[in-house]
Amino acid sequence: MSRKKIGYRTGRTLLLILAIVVTGLGPRAEQRSSFINNAAELTIVHFTDTHLSTLSREAKKTKTPWTHKFSVDGYKLHHKVLGRSKALLEKAVRVTNRIIKPDVVILTGDVVDKAHDRRAFKEAAAQLNRIDAPVLLVQGEHDASDNNNYYHTFFGDFNRTKRIKGFRFFLLPQKPDESRLQNLEEKLADPDARSPLILATHRMLYTSTLMKTLSNLYTSASLVPPRREAILRTLNRARKPILVLCGHSHTNYRECRDNIHLLSTSSLVEYPHELRLIKIGENGRIRTRLYPLSEFSSEEELQN
Repeated sequence: MSRKKIGYRTGRTLLLILAIVVTGLGPRAEQRSSFINNAAELTIVHFTDTHLSTLSREAKKTKTPWTHKFSVDGYKLHHKVLGRSKALLEKAVRVTNRIIKPDVVILTGDVVDKAHDRRAFKEAAAQLNRIDAPVLLVQGEHDASDNNNYYHTFFGDFNRTKRIKGFRFFLLPQKPDESRLQNLEEKLADPDARSPLILATHRMLYTSTLMKTLSNLYTSASLVPPRREAILRTLNRARKPILVLCGHSHTNYRECRDNIHLLSTSSLVEYPHELRLIKIGENGRIRTRLYPLSEFSSEEELQN
């Protein structure tokens, strides 16, 4: 084949690729805007596992190796870019306030990376207080310490069960005792609460077999809480559907079983740095989209 023909075909191929890229960008932005602006009875922003760190030794962790950008059945190797944790949280707050404007924001634990990092607790609280919507928060392993009470000192105002637009929200710790579960069951029976009931907890209640196997292989942390079966029995006795939001696994996962609709969202501090938008319709229908923060790249857009 002549060089002229090769050059012609190469040029045509490049133009085709360019056309695909350009035409792909427009609809993506339009679809994003369409879903964000869709009317709903309740709009929730869920992000999790922000792992905020102010420790100088973590500052160099700013890039994600290509090996940690792929997932198998939703599970991927973990690599927290702690050097960017503050900037990522700040951007999530700006996107929430200026573009999404939800009714409520839920953060399901591991807000900081080290429980002795007092500056991280203080900075996280400052950022969350800038959100122009109620913020609900549950504790993760990285937030807990036997040596200090930073979590409750800085996040106490975010740790209360709320009712928003007629929907009931419940915050469940990782190791609830029997009295806590009995109290939860009584509250789940609220006849005036709109459907679905919404429960935030740190660890997953459901997970795939492959995810569990890979997690056991690469990390010592269990994906599910110690009292998972007792929690599920309590939730299953409720007469209404329950939306469960969680984190911990740094994985996007969705499963519907019995009356429970579980949504797990990946870590904000790990690639691709996502937050989840949830819309609940008049009939209780749950719709959701994931948005990498990179989709909101325009500073002009964020300043509107």
